[in-house]
Amino acid sequence: MKKEQNTQLWYFRQAINQIDNDIIDLIEERFRLMPELWKFKKENNLELEHKDRELEIYEKYKKLWEEKWIDAKVLVKIFFNIIEESKKIQGENMK
Repeated sequence: MKKEQNTQLWYFRQAINQIDNDIIDLIEERFRLMPELWKFKKENNLELEHKDRELEIYEKYKKLWEEKWIDAKVLVKIFFNIIEESKKIQGENMK
């Protein structure tokens, strides 16, 4: 591989690494809210799961994703996993 290619490849990898780090930080921030959210739900006699809210989230982001070049199915899978993990974290606080 030529030096120019190595330099460009390094740049792309660094940019991707930074984006991945930002994503991880944001997911962590989101998950840190889960115990507080659970406490709020418990204090206000709200259900752990709110299927209408989940559907609202999926539909909202699906519409936004359709405006982008990103495959909405991929992002729905990602957000499904994030929501499932969020529910697990909230559920752990119920014990």
